[in-house]
This record gives sequence, C-alpha cells and structure tokens, in this order.
Amino acid sequence: MCARAGLLVTNARAGDESVGQVDHLLWTKSMYVWHLIDALRITTERLLTARLAPYCEVPCKDENKIAEVGHYSTLPVAVGLATLGLFADQWRRSPSTPTETTPRHGQGGEIGVADLIRRSALEVHHHALDIRWTLSSTV
Repeated sequence: MCARAGLLVTNARAGDESVGQVDHLLWTKSMYVWHLIDALRITTERLLTARLAPYCEVPCKDENKIAEVGHYSTLPVAVGLATLGLFADQWRRSPSTPTETTPRHGQGGEIGVADLIRRSALEVHHHALDIRWTLSSTV
C-alpha cells in the first residue's frame, strides 16, 4: 500500500511548487505529502512502542496541530516527495511486531498491531488519492 502511494505522488511534475488546493480538500498537495510523511513516522513509532515497550500508552496525535507546528504550508512538495519515499521504505522495513500485542491507546482502550498497520495503510492510500486529485485539478 505504501509503495502504491509513493508511486501516485511521485507522478507529480518535477519542481512543481504550485499550491494545488482543490475546493473540497482541506490542504494543498504539498501539505498532504508532508502529512503522509508524519503519518508513516508516527505509525512506525507506534509499532516500535508496541514491540519494545508494550506497557506504554500509544498517544493520540492531532494532525492539524502537527501541520501547524511543522509549517506544512511552507514546505516544498519536491522535498516532500523525496522524503515520502524514504519514510515509506522505513515503514515497510519496520521490525515485525506480534499481532497479538495490544498497547493502550490515548483515547482509551487497546489498539491492536494489525489495526495500527491497517489504519496507516488506509490513511496513506486515501491521502495519496487526495494528492492525485490535486495534481489532476491544477493547471
């Protein structure tokens, strides 16, 4: 799934720094690229937490606050696309974690490792389609 997302976003024109925001989407294509980078990084951290420190809680993350603090709106899409490929590779190479591991989640309850992986893959796929939409909707 991450490899497919990487292929979708790397179809962007080289050096294209246009905003590329589409009315029904909240962010620009560059912002979605940087969000995916953080989503993959956060999931990798969560999987490592489940494997190495399953007694620790997996914290909740607010993607809008992360975008604001990370200055997504000012970051270049070309750098993001290159970085996304690196993080997708890292996500795929994450050490396996037993699927029966269920660390506590910040919103209460437990979250299974399989669910963490599934959520991450779906998020990447969904936002890769958002990026593809912005690319096809811009001049």
